[in-house]
Amino acid sequence: MKKNGDGSSPKSPDGVVSRSARSSFRALSNCLKVISSGASTVARSAVSAASSAVESHHDQVLYLISVLKERSSGLLECFV
Repeated sequence: MKKNGDGSSPKSPDGVVSRSARSSFRALSNCLKVISSGASTVARSAVSAASSAVESHHDQVLYLISVLKERSSGLLECFV
């Protein structure tokens, strides 16, 4: 049977998990929840920033197209 760092077994011979093993598991579980939550927040922020950048460029492209249409219609009138 595998021993803990202090020489004790995580499980007793009858299969019961020791109190220190349970608290270690809880601490690890809580740590993973915090990491997971942080990763979700980062992912949401990245998606929001990317979406905002796309919208900004989209608006700029639409404006540029409208300006080019105005200027090109003026050019065409000069040649007609």
